[in-house]
Amino acid sequence: ILGKELAAKFLVKMDEKSQEIKGKHPAKKEMEKIASSLTKYEKKLSEFKNEDDKFEFKDTIAQYKLSKELQTKLAGDKSLVVKGSLAKNPNLLPEIQIKLAEDNVESVRMSLAKNHNLLPEVQMKLADDKNQYIKGYLAINHNILPEVQIKLAEDEREHVRGSLAKNTNLIPELQIKLAEGTVFIRRSLATNINLLPELQMKFAEDENELVIVSLSTNPNLLREIRNYLNSNK
Repeated sequence: ILGKELAAKFLVKMDEKSQEIKGKHPAKKEMEKIASSLTKYEKKLSEFKNEDDKFEFKDTIAQYKLSKELQTKLAGDKSLVVKGSLAKNPNLLPEIQIKLAEDNVESVRMSLAKNHNLLPEVQMKLADDKNQYIKGYLAINHNILPEVQIKLAEDEREHVRGSLAKNTNLIPELQIKLAEGTVFIRRSLATNINLLPELQMKFAEDENELVIVSLSTNPNLLREIRNYLNSNK
């Protein structure tokens, strides 16, 4: 509308600005600076007059790489949502992970269970949690250790074992163990994209049709297994 010449000038200016900020939004750069300092955080927070704006700011900053002091501050925040956002932060310090793992609010521990950078001792602590849904989120976390997987595989709750069956990093011996489980467990395992070849064949011949149907949705089936399923429709 404004002409090709003016459009070209705009594109040049946009490119220059893009190179200047090196792909980082100015707001993000400011947030990174604030996240590195408790003093800067408190100063910025004091600028917000609306409580909703304060909450949004805290919830957003909780996802950045935070200083030790700021992690400690947010770990004690009154808002469960803010603590939940912090719990999923991959850069949590060991002491903060432990503090959140001991939080008396289940939703905070549930968020922590989704964190892919958990300490071994925190993984084990969450594996002992009384809440089956916290264990379920931990079970599907693809960065949990083999010993934690083994512990969860022994859990009495079917929901926990079913979640574990979906874990894409599930060790082979546990895949074989869970393949002998209930229909619910077998259906969950059948959808695992890293399902062992021998278990693909086993489930293709499962006595329960629902297990076979679940297997058919697995995108990583061997060609011969896929052909076998198609020929037996």
